[in-house]
Amino acid sequence: MAFLILEILNSFHRRLKSMEKLEIWRMLFTLNASGRKSQLFLRSSSLKHI
Repeated sequence: MAFLILEILNSFHRRLKSMEKLEIWRMLFTLNASGRKSQLFLRSSSLKHI
């Protein structure tokens, strides 16, 4: 089991190293933007229930 987890982490780390830094930043930015959108949606929907 531990070997499997290490193997997954290893492949993920290799992928991150091969990825360009710009791609990583873009990925983080899109994740952040989508998170904000969902937060705004949750807030607006919760306000409707009041």
